[in-house]
Order: sequence, then C-alpha cells, then structure tokens
Amino acid sequence: MQPAELDSNGNQKQAQEHNELGKQSVANGDYQAGLESFFSAIDTDRGFAPAYINVAAVCLEIGDHEHAVIYAAKALELAPLERNIFMTCGRILAHSGHTDKARELYETYLLQFPGDHEIAQHLAELGTS
Repeated sequence: MQPAELDSNGNQKQAQEHNELGKQSVANGDYQAGLESFFSAIDTDRGFAPAYINVAAVCLEIGDHEHAVIYAAKALELAPLERNIFMTCGRILAHSGHTDKARELYETYLLQFPGDHEIAQHLAELGTS
C-alpha cells in the first residue's frame, strides 16, 4: 500500500478533490476505490495530511493495523497540530494495541490545548497505565 513516488510539490486543490472522492467511496463501503482516491491525492500533493489520515482510517477499518499506524504517523508529522489528526491517531493507536502511545499523544495535545474536553474524555476512556 504505497503511492507512486512523486515530488512533494503538488496541487492541493486537486488533492482535496481526490480526497473527497475517496471519502465518498468509503462512505459507500468501497474501501478499495477510497484507497485509490486517497493515494491519488497523496500522489498529487505529498504533503496533503488529510489523505494520509484517511488511508490510516481505512487501514484500521479493514484490520491492517500496521499500515494504519504508519499512515497515521505520517499525517501527524505533516500536520502536528491538526485536531482531527490527533483524534484519529489516538483512536488508531488505541485500537492497534498501543494504548500507552495513544495516552501519550492525547496528553501532549492537552498540554497545548488544555480546554479540549473531547480529547480529555478520550484520554479518560483510556484509563491509567
């Protein structure tokens, strides 16, 4: 599951269009078409974090935890303060057996955004180590 090698300078608008098509495909239950669209978005713009997190979410959904974690980490690297990416990464880590890493991720986010009650709730649901 890897996109073709292209340079990191891409067309963000076109990447967004591919990403939206992928989300529609996934919503209709067509994970393969969704993945193809997300990879097209990545090929178009290697720095387009939403496509990486969407690949990660699909991988989690189909039980490919290894790739889910890899793509979630890339999304987080590209957009380290994007709330949706933090939440999805935490969910992926928790469902992939990395509860301690999910807890650490949420704690890091809450240091920067202490008023985020939803993230705090997700952290509380993980319990303590």
